[in-house]
Amino acid sequence: MKKKYLILLFMLLFVTTACSCDNVPVSEVNKDTPDSSVSNPVGLIGEDISVPESVMNAAQGYVQKQFDYWSEFTGCYQLIGGEQQMVGEPAIYDNWRIEGLSMVYQYENLDSQKLDLYQIDYRLHTTTPDKVQTFIAGGMDLDDEGWLLPTYPNSTYLVFSVEDEEKPVYLFSLMENDCSPGSDLFTSDLINTLRNQYREEIQDAI
Repeated sequence: MKKKYLILLFMLLFVTTACSCDNVPVSEVNKDTPDSSVSNPVGLIGEDISVPESVMNAAQGYVQKQFDYWSEFTGCYQLIGGEQQMVGEPAIYDNWRIEGLSMVYQYENLDSQKLDLYQIDYRLHTTTPDKVQTFIAGGMDLDDEGWLLPTYPNSTYLVFSVEDEEKPVYLFSLMENDCSPGSDLFTSDLINTLRNQYREEIQDAI
């Protein structure tokens, strides 16, 4: 079903065959539809999305970084000479779109922080779907119009620290396809990521 769209980390997501796959500013917002704007690299934003500006900026940056990654790499690894090496030729992409972005959970006090979790659904548009078909795996999906979901559906979360309700601060992304926010497993993974980030910040400050 076609929808109208408004034009507009630190993690690389790995999907197996061994196939793998956050705050780049977008300079302007344009208006158009997906069909007529796939050549415009600014990106598309679902018109029913309503989030704080800082959340939208982080989401745009995250998807832009995914766009940049997949434009350069296939994300496919093979064991060659005893070592995992990326193989294949990257597909060509000309646009991205954010199909969904909404707050799905809030931790009032997790590791002494108030956190908002936003689920993001996005796709990248390729002009070379034949190349994408050579490395598509896991939960990835390519529709008939060349829009690629490069990860598992409904599984990417953007995590924000909330001191000011109007200006949540982006921390990092999480990909969880076997548990949901608030569950013990999800919460444990979130705490571990928070603490790892904190340790890295301490190391950078030394």
